[in-house]
Amino acid sequence: SGSGSCSGSGSGSGSDGGGGRSRPNIIHPNCTNVGERDPVTHYPDHQLMEAASEGDLQTLRHLVNTGISLEIASQRAGEEELRVLHLASWGGHAELVKIILDHQVDREAVAQGRRAVHWAAVGGHVQVLQVLKERGCQLAALTADGSTSLHLAADYGNLDAVKWLVEQGLNPGMRDSRGYTAKELARAGGHNDIRRYLMTAHVQRINQRCVGSENTDCTSASSANLPFLQTSTQVLEAATEGDLTSLTALLVTGVVDLEVVSNRAGEEGLRPLHLAAWGGHADMVRQILQQGVDLEATAQGRRAVHWAAVGGHVQVLQVLKERGCQLAALTADGSTALHLAADYGNLYAVKWLVEQGVNPDAKDSTGYTAQELARHANYNGITSFLRAKESLIQYEDFTTIKWLGEGSFAKVYLISKHNKLQVLKVINLGQLAGSLRFVAEQELQLLKTIHHPNIVTYLGGEVRGNDLFIVLEYCAGGDLAKLIYQRVQQGGPRFSEKRIVSWALSIASALNLLHTKGILHRDLKPHNIFLTLGNKSVKLGDFGLARVTEGDINMPRTIVGSPAYMSPEVANGLPYDGKADMWSLGCCLYELATLQRGYPYEQVHVEGEYSKGFNEAVISMLSRDPTKRPSAADLLINPFLRAVAGPRS
Repeated sequence: SGSGSCSGSGSGSGSDGGGGRSRPNIIHPNCTNVGERDPVTHYPDHQLMEAASEGDLQTLRHLVNTGISLEIASQRAGEEELRVLHLASWGGHAELVKIILDHQVDREAVAQGRRAVHWAAVGGHVQVLQVLKERGCQLAALTADGSTSLHLAADYGNLDAVKWLVEQGLNPGMRDSRGYTAKELARAGGHNDIRRYLMTAHVQRINQRCVGSENTDCTSASSANLPFLQTSTQVLEAATEGDLTSLTALLVTGVVDLEVVSNRAGEEGLRPLHLAAWGGHADMVRQILQQGVDLEATAQGRRAVHWAAVGGHVQVLQVLKERGCQLAALTADGSTALHLAADYGNLYAVKWLVEQGVNPDAKDSTGYTAQELARHANYNGITSFLRAKESLIQYEDFTTIKWLGEGSFAKVYLISKHNKLQVLKVINLGQLAGSLRFVAEQELQLLKTIHHPNIVTYLGGEVRGNDLFIVLEYCAGGDLAKLIYQRVQQGGPRFSEKRIVSWALSIASALNLLHTKGILHRDLKPHNIFLTLGNKSVKLGDFGLARVTEGDINMPRTIVGSPAYMSPEVANGLPYDGKADMWSLGCCLYELATLQRGYPYEQVHVEGEYSKGFNEAVISMLSRDPTKRPSAADLLINPFLRAVAGPRS
């Protein structure tokens, strides 16, 4: 086997396989390719290390015959302190290990805190472990950090080595200096086959010690004994993993408490029922409930139905319902299982809970419905489903016809009274911070003072509890954003210059009124410009972000609005005035003319049939210098725009 390749693979002629981690890529001493060979490999010490690493029996025997010491330590990167016994054990070269041990080396020598049995476990080499055991090595020896070879084999994902070590009597329940068992290390490493094996092995070990025993450690569940503590940990883990086999075996011991609580991070206070429900293990939940546990016990303020909803497990919810659990029970913060299923994005659980009669209109202690939680989390499928299930809001003697839309904190409905269509805007004040609540209430006060043919008419409103109700004029034509979208989908045509200019002067007239009252709109965009029936006229609406100013001295600095329509001074946190609204209007005109959203920051040019005068008007509104932008009053007296629009009513 001394004629190996130049690059070592860790599977030389003495290797037993074992499925362990691969060895470092080491240059073989017999390599004839000078370009790949390090000059230091001429030295016997280095040749010895490479022979041990590669399983090169011929080279090892030759070097031993020269009288070389087998106790020398490697200085190669990653192998510092390792002796030939460690290297051969790590590489899985059982025949080399035998030869090395025949020369009376220290079989318990330590390198990097580990003995030969530990290095064999890291590599997962069962044949090497067998040789080491036959030669008297201590399989249960501890590393410098308190690990056994079983810990290492589990941590490195070596199932065959794990099984063999357990068969030799190593304790699966033993913990290292950090408090971890081999099974816990396997779970952390994602080695599920090892985790399942060790869980079963540990339970069997406990059963062998306890079943039929008169030892009080096994028969007295009230005493603070190790088996009882171990089985408590095991039952929590079995519940987490849905391991019915292990749970059944644990129940046989008679020392299992199914009301035990977890102390693991993130699971503090959870009982086996909660863990199984959260994990979606319906059969495990059924088995635990058959033992007569408290089915309404709470952990972290939640019952089993709540944990099942968090996980989105419909089968578990069905089992809990069959056993009498209250699906509509509230958490400590006033949430139902439906709130949790919606908040965690579990559509099937949401649908099932609604089918079982859980109220979609119920609000938690913060004032949110399940639909609102889903909407804020951008779970659109859940939002759409729950919106259709929610009851239409009732206000005074109006008839609510349908839901129209919603914003961050408001819902909008179409209502009617005496056959007259109107709009009801409902803002949940309970969801708003103090400053935002003031903004919402300010909208109501502003609307009461504003009367203009191009501003959506306020028809009434009030605050009731945590809700602000505003009744507004209904604009049957929808908004400009919808109209633009329809044109884009149809591939055009673009809006005529005459129509755009007419709309622009109408909005400028509305802005002029606002600005003379010291009011800034601050969120002017196509979504907030509404059309009357037949698109005959436009009206400015949605004053949720409007702000009253007191002249230039107290020019606001607050950054609000929609980014695509936000002026440079607003975006940069600089003082701004009514010219910021004019920038936003310029963006709207550009979008109407080009059917493209937003502002082209490098240059402004409206192509097509639009005139030079129209281009100049749009360019002036999109000047980065607010002092160079026209005011709303300036637009109204612009002779070119007035001529294009024609007579105004």
